[in-house]
Amino acid sequence: MKKALFWAICVLMALMLAAGCDLKGGSESSSTVVEEYPVTVNSVVIKKRPEKVVSLSPTLTEIVFELGNGPQLVACSKYCDWPEEVEDLPRVGTAGMPKVEEIIELEADLVIAQQELPDEALQQLKLKGIDVLVVKGASDVDGLSEIYMNLGAALGGNVTGKQNGIETGNRLMSKFRNLKVQVQSHADTLPATVCYIASAEGHMATGDTLIGQLLEMAGGVNVAHGGADFEFGLDELKLADPQVIFCPKGLASKIKNNDKYKALAAVKNNKVIEIDPVLLERQTSRMAEAVEQMARALYPDAFEEGSEAAK
Repeated sequence: MKKALFWAICVLMALMLAAGCDLKGGSESSSTVVEEYPVTVNSVVIKKRPEKVVSLSPTLTEIVFELGNGPQLVACSKYCDWPEEVEDLPRVGTAGMPKVEEIIELEADLVIAQQELPDEALQQLKLKGIDVLVVKGASDVDGLSEIYMNLGAALGGNVTGKQNGIETGNRLMSKFRNLKVQVQSHADTLPATVCYIASAEGHMATGDTLIGQLLEMAGGVNVAHGGADFEFGLDELKLADPQVIFCPKGLASKIKNNDKYKALAAVKNNKVIEIDPVLLERQTSRMAEAVEQMARALYPDAFEEGSEAAK
């Protein structure tokens, strides 16, 4: 009897020990913490939080400040002009012609750009242990969110930085959605046909371009939607006869005085409207300003004080 009791106790202790091991293992797995660094963005492994960042892109410079990571920026490209905090930063060329020696002297640990750097410059920077991250421009509205998320992760880490990027990008998407909702009833009732002529050569924002999608966000019916890669035929444009033409600043007079556009309703009715190209071409939150400007031009009633849409 005593022997049987002894073995029963042994079995019970073994079971309890095994259960304890399982519980411990489960506890360890449930408390797994995702480390901020290293973080991998576009195949580039960034081992630690970059404290000295150089931006060779005006767009990325703006987004760095939108994310709240401005203090990490130690230099920028010669074309960076927004926000005003960049005025005193050293200028280190462009992505196509970076001033490598100056970047090295600044002891930068990360260079960000929207296009590939020349091979020689890239190798020089890598030899000095400086990471180079290329975050290319978005081809559609959804791609904007990815830019914010990737840059946020690179500058702030896998968890904190990435979440910051997602939230910042979501705020821009929310602005777009709100503007689209604001003009929706007007656009449904009396839709305005529009196009965006991007250059004196007649390149137009087609449906596969981000600017073309922003036209639609503003409630316009983009007559060049069926084109591709900023190419849309003149005969097709004349047939569609847009009511409003948007274009970059400085181009309106050229469009109005161009014989091939004179017969268009937009030209006849003086509805050729200039937009600051920086607002449309730099893929930052300022794009929402351009969308609002276009929406107000197309459906001013939607923004009148006291209107249901404006509330």
